[in-house]
Amino acid sequence: MLGVKLEFKQAPMRLLLIFNRICYIYLKSIPIYKAMAYNNQLADRVRELLVDEEEVTEKEMFSGVCFMVDQKMCICVSGDELLCRIGTEKVQLELENGNCRNMMNNGRLMKDYVYVEEAGFDQPKKLFYWVKLCLAFNPYAKASKKKQ
Repeated sequence: MLGVKLEFKQAPMRLLLIFNRICYIYLKSIPIYKAMAYNNQLADRVRELLVDEEEVTEKEMFSGVCFMVDQKMCICVSGDELLCRIGTEKVQLELENGNCRNMMNNGRLMKDYVYVEEAGFDQPKKLFYWVKLCLAFNPYAKASKKKQ
C-alpha cells in the first residue's frame, strides 16, 4: 500500500514534466520576432548616405541595426542615437564638442566608439558629418575575429 501512495504522489509530477516538455516543444516551433527598438527613419537616412559605398551590409546588434563597411562595424542606429566608430583621437575631440558620450560595454570603455545624441545629427549636414567621420576611420579599424 505504501508503494501505491508513492506512485500516486509522483504521478502529478510526471504529468507536470510531460506537460512542460510538450509546451516547450510547441513554443519552440513558433517563430519569435524580436522587435528591434531603433529609429527606422534615422536608419533610412544613414542608408541613403552609405548608398555609394561598395561593400555595405546590415546586421542587427546593439538593440538596433549596424552598418558594416568592408566587413567592419562602421555606424549603428540604436534607439534614437547613433553609435559611431571614429577612432580614439576623434573621440576625444568630439567629447569636448558635446552631443556625444563614451560607449561602455559591460563596464568597459570602448575607446573608438561614441554614442551621438539626437541633437548631434538633427540636421542632414550634421548626420553627414558623423557618417563621414565613421567612413574615414573604417580603413584603420580592425575587423572582428570570425566566429567558427
